[in-house]
Amino acid sequence: MDDTVLQKCLDQVKSYNSELMSTTILCELEFQSRGAEHDEATARHCTGLSERISTMIDISIDANKRQTENGKKMAHYIADQTIKAAVTRLATQIRLQPQNPMVTFVLDILSESPEGNDRRKKLEARIKAKMSLAILDAGDEGSEFAEKVQAFEKEAGELALEFAIKDAKKMADEGLGMLAMI
Repeated sequence: MDDTVLQKCLDQVKSYNSELMSTTILCELEFQSRGAEHDEATARHCTGLSERISTMIDISIDANKRQTENGKKMAHYIADQTIKAAVTRLATQIRLQPQNPMVTFVLDILSESPEGNDRRKKLEARIKAKMSLAILDAGDEGSEFAEKVQAFEKEAGELALEFAIKDAKKMADEGLGMLAMI
């Protein structure tokens, strides 16, 4: 076995994580103590070490991939639930304002008519498309995860209101256009 191949393998292991570091150091020490001898036993031993290191690298890579995939799934789930809650809160807040019957009427059309569920899902999809999940990145050292979720909730609420106002205005303009035609 070529010394440079094993050394490259050892260097690669060092770059993965600290758990593998101790095994790598032990392998290096054994390799250096046997390094001058190039008999068959040393070659077998080095090959065995290389295979163990390779297996450990594969296990580490697989674990990191699973962790990343689970993190993404969790971020999407949190985003979906947060956006749904923001749209629901908006509807509740508007319903608590009975002094403005026009707003309540438009809200009913947007969310409680037979097409309301479809409109609500479209509104949620527009909000999610506009927002970035990067705010939920757990790797950011700047703030706690709970603070990030609160910031995400605030942004989702603002977008829900903005999009609902645009939709209501569009519906009102279309209604006025139809009245003008009569």
